[in-house]
Amino acid sequence: MIKGRREYEVTQSWVRNFERSLSALDGSADQGRGPIADVERDALRSQLGDLRAEVAEYERLVSGSAGNVPCDLEDLPGTLIRRRLSMGMSERDVAERVGLEERQVLEYERTDYEGAGYDTMLRVLSALSVDGDEGAVHGGAAADFDGAIARLSAVGADRRFLNERVLCDPDEARDGALQERNKPKLLARLGALFGWMSGQVLGDKPLSLGPAAQGIRVRGADPGRLHVEYARSMARILGRASRRCGAARGPGGLDALRESMTNRSGPPSFAQLVDRAWGSGIPVMRLASLAFRSACLRGGGGPAVVVMSADRTDETGLMLDLLRGVHCAGEGGECVHAGCAPGGECKAPADEFAYDVLLRGDANGLFRMCLDRCAARDSGVGRNGLPALVEAAMDVARGRDVRPDSLACYVMNRLVGGMAPSRYPAPIRGLQKHIRDWPAVVSDALLARADLSAVNRTELALLGGAVQAGYAHRLPVLLCAINPKFDAQRGGSSEPIRPY
Repeated sequence: MIKGRREYEVTQSWVRNFERSLSALDGSADQGRGPIADVERDALRSQLGDLRAEVAEYERLVSGSAGNVPCDLEDLPGTLIRRRLSMGMSERDVAERVGLEERQVLEYERTDYEGAGYDTMLRVLSALSVDGDEGAVHGGAAADFDGAIARLSAVGADRRFLNERVLCDPDEARDGALQERNKPKLLARLGALFGWMSGQVLGDKPLSLGPAAQGIRVRGADPGRLHVEYARSMARILGRASRRCGAARGPGGLDALRESMTNRSGPPSFAQLVDRAWGSGIPVMRLASLAFRSACLRGGGGPAVVVMSADRTDETGLMLDLLRGVHCAGEGGECVHAGCAPGGECKAPADEFAYDVLLRGDANGLFRMCLDRCAARDSGVGRNGLPALVEAAMDVARGRDVRPDSLACYVMNRLVGGMAPSRYPAPIRGLQKHIRDWPAVVSDALLARADLSAVNRTELALLGGAVQAGYAHRLPVLLCAINPKFDAQRGGSSEPIRPY
């Protein structure tokens, strides 16, 4: 961003230099061809385009044609600089209005207000505001931010949640700190997630969640309801980003959905099911560990979105979580799955749907085959019980081309009740296959399908933080593939998205 006349002149000189370099490369018969020359040419054009955009923005601001610059809490420092330029004011003019020294304002702008406190930025905004629009930012009064943090904690949004989920900064989340420079960004994102205006957050009244969150019953009381409301807002953002890529079409009923999810050529994998869910019009996203394991949520009239937040890595368990959400989406409702408790046969429609997909439409038949195989092997030599059940499941699975771990989990559910896969006895757990990079699988599918240009800057930052959290163990992929895509679709901002 160009902040003054001197920077404007320097940028113009760089534009001319890049134009000459590009013309020389295009006019060279020897060096203007080949893949290396093409890469160099593309790089020059990209840099030239960025510089021209900065020059055009500065010229619009100083000419007054940009009008009143809207207040962007996500980029409050940029808002302050743009407003000063559009109002034809110098740094000295701002300093006189606010009661600061000119050199202090110069330093603030040089560092994008990194060293300025939140109250100082609000004073500058007030000096540069027209028609009292600064009231939308802070309610017209200085605020006790520590008090705001206490009110946020009362509804479950503690400092760790704010840093990790809202600001997408896990380093600060581990320290428990909340940097003052992040306060404008925090207010903007709280508004996008929970509908809280800045005046509400900084006021003196208790905060409350929406009526939809009050009816959710999950473990953790207020934190659980907050987590559901947070996940619903993230689902709304992803739903908007999915409309333009064809992911919002309905699945066409449970039978059609079951058919689209079932793999007729062999056992399904988690990655295949994620891809088929997207293809059936059901977006899937991963959020860092919440008070529930998976959910199907809707927001703003958009498509149902399956949200996964499990810490587990066993593939069958992950596929079950995913398919429960897919079943709910096919029924047109919402659900929150906090985990299976022992007791009760596996007769829930969502579980029947899930195992029907995993076992290729013959779950009940395979179950009876396993029992028959166990009975045939019980010859009085101790080959009974769980070892016999595991052997029977492996034999039947090989003969019918299904996953042994999925079949064993299903048989255990039918015999013992709704036991979570993590609580299965050791012989059953020994069959399980683990995929530790499943969050990256979900993030890959989201990036391949979603249209990130359909959401605003604040929503994009929230979605970007959630997506990048899935690449915790794949940092090279993150740096090479994720940042360029998010940078390009949020308008070429130079502010990096910090990896999880």
